[in-house]
Amino acid sequence: MFTKLISGKVTLVHRTIWPEIFAIGTARASWQMKGLSKSARNLLAMIDGQGSFRTDQIVRPKSGTAKPREVARALERKLLIHAGQVHTETGAHAKLLESWEAWAKRVSFEVGTICTDEAQSKMEERVRKLNEQLGAKARLPWLEVHTHFSTSQTKQFTQRRKVYSDSWWRLCTFATLRENLPTTKRWRDGGEK
Repeated sequence: MFTKLISGKVTLVHRTIWPEIFAIGTARASWQMKGLSKSARNLLAMIDGQGSFRTDQIVRPKSGTAKPREVARALERKLLIHAGQVHTETGAHAKLLESWEAWAKRVSFEVGTICTDEAQSKMEERVRKLNEQLGAKARLPWLEVHTHFSTSQTKQFTQRRKVYSDSWWRLCTFATLRENLPTTKRWRDGGEK
């Protein structure tokens, strides 16, 4: 499964961790619902009602509401839905937005009984260990720190985040951590790529 788990980036999640992700995704905790726009809440209700929805099938009102893809991204970042890329009949790309229940049924995943607090604790411990091992600063969505930066600070942060998050976490999620540790260190230290 791919989902926006680590630092808001698409992360490959091993099947052994699916129960935790499912429990967290279906919790509808305050960190997930807080700050959702009206458009996001409406889209979430549509997905819950139908089970799944494609972004190219969403009719956008003419008034100045957000684009469907932006709204879907907000739901994805808060783990409220599962999303994946699909090719439409015309060959264009769209996102398939699914409730976690619809996703579980589609992939024949048997839902466990792990509670949300336990699931979050397990994920926090995994990420803490990896951060410690590699000197990284990966974040989980429920632990995001929202700080206001100046424009120049935001640019610097974004550039550093691309180096840390994109390259480093791709290596980690594909279970090649030990083999790629020297490569990861070079990226982290700002050396050659």
